[in-house]
Order: sequence, then structure tokens, then C-alpha cells
Amino acid sequence: MAVYLVVQDVISNSHQFSQYTQSLESIIQRCGGRMIAISPLDISEAQQTIVFECLSREDAVGFWYSDEYATVRNFQETAPFQALIVEGEIQL
Repeated sequence: MAVYLVVQDVISNSHQFSQYTQSLESIIQRCGGRMIAISPLDISEAQQTIVFECLSREDAVGFWYSDEYATVRNFQETAPFQALIVEGEIQL
């Protein structure tokens, strides 16, 4: 069963957010996952949603609490965000 980490960020600084998203893919890959979707930036709401697929809940939590991600997350540390883990299969 796949595990999805869904993160919705409020973007306070688009340049910093760009640096943040560029760093994410390599970090999540090293934690056994991959970035599978990133929404277009909603200018009116200043929000963006990113979806990561991980092999397990442990991998998703490991990514979230990794030292490597903590460093990157500092780009967005003052901006509010929501994150959740969803376990399940994609139904087509």
C-alpha cells in the first residue's frame, strides 16, 4: 500500500519557495519516495500543494523529520502550512 504525504504551503516569498521546491525531489528520493504532483501556484491564495509518494508511513515520517529536510524547510519556516499522511491505493 502506498503512502502519500500532502503538504499545502502558504507562500510568503516566491524566491525562497522556489529554492525549497528545487531541493525537495532529491531529498525525498533519498528517503525512498518521490514527488508525484505539484499544483500550479494559486496567486490569489498564495498557496501551493505538493504530493509525495512514499513506500511506507515510516519513510514519510523519516523524510519529514530528517535533518536534510529540516534545513530546507527553514526556507518556509515563517509561512503557515498543512501536512497530512494518506495511506491507500490510487483508484482509477
